[in-house]
Amino acid sequence: MPMLLIKDFSAQKGKLSWKEELVTLNDLAKTLCLKSKGASCEKFIGVDLLSDHLKSNDWIYLYVVRNASSNFKFDTHKAIRISRNVNFLESLKSNPSIKISE
Repeated sequence: MPMLLIKDFSAQKGKLSWKEELVTLNDLAKTLCLKSKGASCEKFIGVDLLSDHLKSNDWIYLYVVRNASSNFKFDTHKAIRISRNVNFLESLKSNPSIKISE
């Protein structure tokens, strides 16, 4: 699984903390807005990665390629919704929009 590391603005040297919850780059946008005292952070979906407990909505949105001819351009991807509360791979397998190949 990929790993996302983030350091709080006021953090000093110290021990790393680890969280098991499934997070995405959308959560990073929400976190940075909240920590920079943004005026309207509600427009960002996601959770605050630097909070003690990741209180979250139950869903995350991923953008996956539509087919074999898709490329890096956004319009060749589709948005899918998966649960944060289920194992990531199981969540992908249970989504009818995704075909996982070996």
